[in-house]
Amino acid sequence: MATSWRSFQSYIYAILMAVGAVLLLITFNDLLFHNQVLIDNGFSLIAAGNWEYWIFALSLIMAFTFVYMFIKVTNDAKKFKTLINSSSKHTFVKNLRQLQKISKNLGPEYVIELERSMEKWKVK
Repeated sequence: MATSWRSFQSYIYAILMAVGAVLLLITFNDLLFHNQVLIDNGFSLIAAGNWEYWIFALSLIMAFTFVYMFIKVTNDAKKFKTLINSSSKHTFVKNLRQLQKISKNLGPEYVIELERSMEKWKVK
């Protein structure tokens, strides 16, 4: 079975969120606080000159975007697990469309798990 990027999307989002947060902290220090300890230890982008404002804006957008995406993926996975492990067939059938959408967005493992649950509940 070929793996999809969707299988690793939570890890990718977490890494990109961390990169954005680090860049945000470094540029925030350079532009506002001017903490010499960080600057002297090489945690600075002062050499970028006026581009540092653009790096700050990009890192701000990047950090908050990937925080949102990471939270969305983890909440979808949690909701999927809750609905799929429900002890009620009525709850499963009622949320089937939502489960299909979530499983498609989260990757092939979730699609397979949904198909197994559909077989278990004898739903087409």
